[in-house]
Amino acid sequence: MSNLIRQGDANLAAFGQLGSVVVASGATHTVSTGKPIVAFTPLTGVTGITTIGENSNFPTMANVPVPVGVTVFGRYTRVTSIDGPTIVYFG
Repeated sequence: MSNLIRQGDANLAAFGQLGSVVVASGATHTVSTGKPIVAFTPLTGVTGITTIGENSNFPTMANVPVPVGVTVFGRYTRVTSIDGPTIVYFG
């Protein structure tokens, strides 16, 4: 049971309700305290993405091509956008 006023609100925090940031081409975003990276979506073309997974359940990716508009879910400590801007969601 959640400690939130409305029990259903616990699910909202898992899918970007803690905010997001746009990572510019060639830039890296590292986790802030209390805001783990839970998903990312490239904004242009096929973007090369490099990530570091939070643990072995979420593997590290090295310059993996991700098509525009595809959202990749997981738990990551760092996301680098190689070829274009990417939205990184916190949860």
